[in-house]
Amino acid sequence: MQLTPPYPLPLLRAAHRGTDRGHELTVVAAIPQAHRAADIPRWVSGPVIGIGSLISVHDRATGRLVEDIHAAWITHATVERERQR
Repeated sequence: MQLTPPYPLPLLRAAHRGTDRGHELTVVAAIPQAHRAADIPRWVSGPVIGIGSLISVHDRATGRLVEDIHAAWITHATVERERQR
């Protein structure tokens, strides 16, 4: 079974909690213009740092923590080997 966006928040949360040591849930998110501050990029890609009702991602391109990402904005999600930061 292949899942397609939008990814349900409970599924993302389960994938994040269930990753083995040495692996991480990595996502790509498209941040809508109405929700972006001037210093937040349009696309965010990197490992999920935390999931509550919203998602926090460590953006690989900028090195910044981007918070308050909605599950509906996630365009791709995968579990992969953890990269050295």
